[in-house]
Amino acid sequence: MQARDHPAAAPPSGTRGQADGAGTGRWWADRLELETGYWWLVLQVDELVIAFYRGYWNPAGIYHSGNLHDPQPLWANIRQTQRQSRRWAIQNGIHPPPPELSRELPDALQAEAGR
Repeated sequence: MQARDHPAAAPPSGTRGQADGAGTGRWWADRLELETGYWWLVLQVDELVIAFYRGYWNPAGIYHSGNLHDPQPLWANIRQTQRQSRRWAIQNGIHPPPPELSRELPDALQAEAGR
């Protein structure tokens, strides 16, 4: 996969990816995609959240699932996968590498998850 072909090379079109999630009914999932630099496709059904990795390193695909009301374990798994992929991309000269994610779940996601 060439970097220019990667879905994260450009922001999503339409309402997907808008920070306010206006009209989508999935603000939290949209915000999680934004926070990961659009390297994850996030599905949200009630409190179930499933994140599919769209990056390099494992073409077979990786996904993690978690609970909207306790998202810290999901964030830790996403962060670990993205960190491994970032390291692989840098070692192999692949650009753009996935962004480095913060250790803690971003405040905007944490605040919304507790509701």
